[in-house]
Amino acid sequence: MSPAWANAGREIWALKSATEISNNGISKSLRTVPKPLGSSTISSLRTVKQIVVLLLGSSIGKYQGKNAAKPMQKPVKHKKIKLAVAIAMLLMLLNLPPTSRGDYNLQLDGDTFKVTWTINAYQNMSAYTHVAVYPPNLNSSLAGSDLSAFASALQGAVQQKVSSASISNLTVHVSSNSPDLSCYQACAPQWLNATAEFQVHEAIQTNSGVLRYDLSWKTARLDEDLSVANVSFNRIGEKYLVSALSPFVNFQSSHTDVMRVLINDEAAPKTTYQNQADAIVLFDMSQIQRPIEDWSISRNFVSQRETWMSPQTAGFNSSAVETITEFSEVTRLRYVSGAAVIAEMSTPMNTVARGDTLLVDLSGGFLEQIFLATILTSLGIFAVAVIIERRTTRSYGRPTKARRKGRRT
Repeated sequence: MSPAWANAGREIWALKSATEISNNGISKSLRTVPKPLGSSTISSLRTVKQIVVLLLGSSIGKYQGKNAAKPMQKPVKHKKIKLAVAIAMLLMLLNLPPTSRGDYNLQLDGDTFKVTWTINAYQNMSAYTHVAVYPPNLNSSLAGSDLSAFASALQGAVQQKVSSASISNLTVHVSSNSPDLSCYQACAPQWLNATAEFQVHEAIQTNSGVLRYDLSWKTARLDEDLSVANVSFNRIGEKYLVSALSPFVNFQSSHTDVMRVLINDEAAPKTTYQNQADAIVLFDMSQIQRPIEDWSISRNFVSQRETWMSPQTAGFNSSAVETITEFSEVTRLRYVSGAAVIAEMSTPMNTVARGDTLLVDLSGGFLEQIFLATILTSLGIFAVAVIIERRTTRSYGRPTKARRKGRRT
């Protein structure tokens, strides 16, 4: 799902990421590597190789072009500096860490996935209704029967996808603020935040040193009416959004004042909006339907970890846009509620995906050979660059035959 209300936020994030990458002098395309084991690694090596060759070649080419009309001019020291910069660039490419952050984080450690699931929901509909949408002033960690109910719901959602998986070490915290109910314009939004941290264990299948994990449970959705201190926080559609959207769907539009309501980017008229809103729950990753095989990958050669990012986001959104036309002037007032959840996964370097199945190679085979080839290729490029640099220096430093004859006469 790609919420329309979240586009501006994602554009700002993308611009920030692009700026950070530009400031480091590194192409954004280097951060994403295709998925298959052999082709992805080899492709990344070719990219690094091409960049370094380009840098070294441009460095030497610029020097030769600048001094072509001056055969007796001695080479400057700038070329050695550029060579050093090229090698530094190569090291930066090899050690480039991921800069993105997910709200649904899965970290593989041995036979366990450590999961942090955070939802940051917000709304500004109170500027129109002057009523709080989410329960205000929450700040509690689940305990006792509340935590047990959450654990049961989570265990059921995970095992519905992978029967051998189990959860442990669960903690859940919920917080919210109180909106300014007297505000009419440019109101600060009300927010509802929830974070669940837990571990997922599953029976690992091993074949020839390759471990197999089934990540089908990544699309878990909790349908239960979960609560903290007798306050519901999960079934927010049924409990809160239906009543919050009622004034908007019952708005009497005219030719000069029109209200349009959307729920999850679909039109929500008065006759159907309740069923649409009822389906919204806070803890829901069911929109992440693209298999992990299709996720983008970035690699950190220092930490020996891979970071996988989902091309889809989870969450929900609802909006009510009032369009007012007066004397040919159009004013649009937008009231929204929603949350966008980005999915991210961290695994050891020697990991590949087939659908939603992860394969981790512990045999010390193919990937180790590729990494060794990376180092040897880099050293080879450096050696060739040094040889070219020395030959270029000698060629410019020697007097030509014509000049030697001229000196004798």
